[in-house]
Amino acid sequence: MEVTKEKKDKIERDIVEMSVSALEAGNITENDLGDISTFVLSWIDKIEDTYGLTRFLRELKAKWPFFEPLFMEEVGEEQKMQDKQTVK
Repeated sequence: MEVTKEKKDKIERDIVEMSVSALEAGNITENDLGDISTFVLSWIDKIEDTYGLTRFLRELKAKWPFFEPLFMEEVGEEQKMQDKQTVK
C-alpha cells in the first residue's frame, strides 16, 4: 500500500515531537537530534509503501528506543488496514 505525503508529514511531526520530549527529559542530547535528523532525511523521501515505512520505523527504534510507541502505532494501523481488506 502506498504511503501518502500526508502520512509522511505526520510521521515527521511525530518524530520531531518525540525527539523534543526526549531532549527535554534528558534522554538524548542535542547531538542526538542532529543524528536523528540526518537519519530521517536519508530515509523519508525513499519511503513509497507500508513495507518501506515499517522498515524505516524499525531501524529508527533500533537506534533510538524511545521511538518504539511510534513504531507500534504505525504497525497497528497497518494491521487494521490489512484486516479491513481481508474482510472485503
